[in-house]
Amino acid sequence: MHNEAVAKGDRRLDLETLRKYVDVYDIAVNANPKDTRAAFAKAKKINPDVDFDAVAKSFREKLSQYDAIQDGSLVAPEPSESEAADTVKERNST
Repeated sequence: MHNEAVAKGDRRLDLETLRKYVDVYDIAVNANPKDTRAAFAKAKKINPDVDFDAVAKSFREKLSQYDAIQDGSLVAPEPSESEAADTVKERNST
């Protein structure tokens, strides 16, 4: 679902999917860690590439970055003087 949302450019659906995955992951791991970890191990035997923990970590990072951008605590870095000068040159040359 995450990959589909990204491919479609549907940011809202992508963020919703990330949040739901993290919520369900947290609930499963916290409510029944032994059985959840056993299920993760079974899934890994079937598909060695699957890593639910890594996916949760990655999704958390993406959500943190998105939330930081939304609340203003993460902003784009100021352009260096040379980048700013290049931008001015480009504007003046058009």
